[in-house]
Amino acid sequence: MTISQLLEYNLDDIHRRTRPAAWHACECHTRMFTALWGDRAATSLNRREVEEWAIQRRRDHSASTVLHEIRLLQRAYNLAVDEERLPYSPLARVRVRMKPHRRHQILTRENERALEKVYLKLFRRGAAHWRTEKFALLTGCRIGEQVRIQQKHIQGDILEIPEDGKTGSRLVPLCKGARTIIATQLAWATECGSGYVFWPDQRNPDRLVVAGSHVKHVWRKACREAGIQGVQRRDLRRTFACDLIRAGKPVFEVQSLLGHASPTQTMTYCHIGIEQLRATVAVLDELE
Repeated sequence: MTISQLLEYNLDDIHRRTRPAAWHACECHTRMFTALWGDRAATSLNRREVEEWAIQRRRDHSASTVLHEIRLLQRAYNLAVDEERLPYSPLARVRVRMKPHRRHQILTRENERALEKVYLKLFRRGAAHWRTEKFALLTGCRIGEQVRIQQKHIQGDILEIPEDGKTGSRLVPLCKGARTIIATQLAWATECGSGYVFWPDQRNPDRLVVAGSHVKHVWRKACREAGIQGVQRRDLRRTFACDLIRAGKPVFEVQSLLGHASPTQTMTYCHIGIEQLRATVAVLDELE
């Protein structure tokens, strides 16, 4: 059995067990490993070789990405061993010590205003593009969920996240600003004859391709033009969570809005700024 065959079988198993929204990264990592070692026999790969590759890859990619790739490779070998396709896994003892970098980047109000100006100035449909970003700020939607929202998912002031999203369906109440955006988008969708609320003029049947194109050609370009570094599109969701936590909302409620499995996962999204800490210790002044 070659490494390519091993990886393809593993990818098929992942397709059977997980949601479609979670496939994309696994497919990308599988193609990368196939191009790297695909023609070799599965048992020819050794622990030291993988560890050296991981150290080299860490220079250009985040620790979390490299660890995810290693786990995918180990999963492929473990699956083959469990189903007796291989006698043993040569990667069972792979040890790569790298501390994952936890990102706590959020979009500040100043950067939000700067981005809005850039969107309106730089793009022909700048207002429409900015509405999609603002909606993510007001609802915490992932872009993979937002791109799949259809008119049937809008129930008054309640948004039902599509079932084929990363974490399945959940209900998100819409604030006033989000309802205004939805009304504008629904009118545009009706005009285009599309059932999709966001990007209704895009006819590509693969909605994740539409989302990826938006991030690459709109979001990143706007951030560069505005001089904003290190902020990813997913940080709009992080900003949504942080705003609610700072406003004193219970983490369990924020967890439900984000669709997280545990409050621990939600807390990794939350960033506490110096102003909030200053307000916290100011309580001590009242005790004097």
